Amino acid sequence: MTVVNLADAAAFFSKVADEKFRTAAKKGLLSAAKRMATLIVIRYIPNAKPNQPVDRGAYKAAWGAGVEEDGAYFDNIAPHAPFVEYGVRAGASKPGKAMIQAIAEWAVRKGIADPETASRAGFFIAMKIKSKGIEARAVMEAANKDVLDQVVKEELERELKRLAASL
Repeated sequence: MTVVNLADAAAFFSKVADEKFRTAAKKGLLSAAKRMATLIVIRYIPNAKPNQPVDRGAYKAAWGAGVEEDGAYFDNIAPHAPFVEYGVRAGASKPGKAMIQAIAEWAVRKGIADPETASRAGFFIAMKIKSKGIEARAVMEAANKDVLDQVVKEELERELKRLAASL
């Protein structure tokens, strides 16, 4: 016969319950992060002011979520995401050939310029960006302010209800 004292049993069950609770909380947080990334793409980017930051879809496609040791996160890994979110102050950009060429290609895709005048249009747009800056779209900031707390609450509640039902 093996005897287990009450303190050892309590410690064991506490550890098991803590681990299950922690796992459920992480699942809930990851679910909330994924939901936030989706909400940003379908609700906040289309309504961004002064206009949508969409050309080829790279910014939209770069939204995602992941797990950390003590939680989850959502972010955008596109190289230009910080400029879309926070904007660019006037005078901060240094237009060069690569920037002018990228703007020229964008201008052709958007029908702003034809291929023959695209470089000139790219130059003038780059100079305007340098002098005026780029206004922040702040889509993540808006989503965090509007719905983050509610989404996290709902997803954590869902996972904790699942955990309670399984015990």
